[in-house]
Amino acid sequence: MKSVASFFCAFLFCLSAYAQFGVSIKYEKNNYREWTNVIQDPAGVSFENSPLHKNDLIIGLNYWHRLKKYRIEFLPEVSYAVKNTEENIIGIVATPNIKLGLTRFGVQYNTLIYPMDLEGDCNCPTWGKDGDFLKKGLFFMLSPGVDYMLFDSEIDGIKGNLEALTFKIGIGGGIDIGISEQITLSPFVMVNFYPSVSSISMNAVRNNVCIQCNIETIDDTFNSQVSAGIRLHFRPDYKY
Repeated sequence: MKSVASFFCAFLFCLSAYAQFGVSIKYEKNNYREWTNVIQDPAGVSFENSPLHKNDLIIGLNYWHRLKKYRIEFLPEVSYAVKNTEENIIGIVATPNIKLGLTRFGVQYNTLIYPMDLEGDCNCPTWGKDGDFLKKGLFFMLSPGVDYMLFDSEIDGIKGNLEALTFKIGIGGGIDIGISEQITLSPFVMVNFYPSVSSISMNAVRNNVCIQCNIETIDDTFNSQVSAGIRLHFRPDYKY
């Protein structure tokens, strides 16, 4: 955890010296479809209405650049999902001594399009220019990316770790709100799709819980994710 914090601090310091950069925080709601179908809570009730690893809190850092003639902006971003741990889970065999953890590190290439001001002469921040607030600030966003997923487990005190990479694509939108000439606040919402998230850890855990059982392997899972967040964009190089 300390190394993650150190990395983000170093990244932020480097950007702040001469670039436009932003920080974001997001709340994400997951639905790992195939995992939900085989995992139950301690009462034996299916997780269908309460999916495994259902919520995430994400912290991100991004760097800003844009096209010269059109209001299409790019925010390449690195992100960290706070570790998500589930305890006292029932799978094929009831056991109160199992924990499943999931930590995600991501890289996204966010592309923002301002459809109502596509050929505008905005020298961001937008609110410093004449024009309608909604016209200048409304954007749509496309966000392809890749996540490094770190799975950890503990079964009766025995720990294990596995890892995997997964690709995603997100679509959404938001609006820029000017706080000052150097600071923009941008609330946004997204829908992200992970076509194939590895079930390597889930399969390993289920087999370790009941070695003698003939357990059917879980396919890699699809994840549909709803995300809502806010980004704070800084422009220390702004010239009055």
